[in-house]
Parts: sequence; C-alpha cells; structure tokens
Amino acid sequence: MGAENIAKTSGTARAHELFMNSSGHRVNILNAQHDTIGIGIVKTPHGVVVIQLITGR
Repeated sequence: MGAENIAKTSGTARAHELFMNSSGHRVNILNAQHDTIGIGIVKTPHGVVVIQLITGR
C-alpha cells in the first residue's frame, strides 16, 4: 500500500496548504494505514518541488 503527493509551488507552506486543501492529497496524508513517509524538497529558481512518498501496512 502506498501513495504519493507532488506539488510545484512558491514555497513549503503553500505546498502544505495545497496538500491539505485537496481531497485526494489529504486522504493520502490522513490514511490510518499509512505509517511511514519520505519527504523530498527541491528548491528551484521558481519556488520548490515537494514530494511525499507514503507507505503503510
């Protein structure tokens, strides 16, 4: 079982807002079966790319 969330935006705070305000991304984050997360953040000339890889039981 696993999921991924990807955002390309102005900053990490905005990425968090986008993830939590999107029903699909929010479900991935709050799924009780997910117990492990890896987060990658890359700074670009135009903002950041944030990637969440989520796995679980």
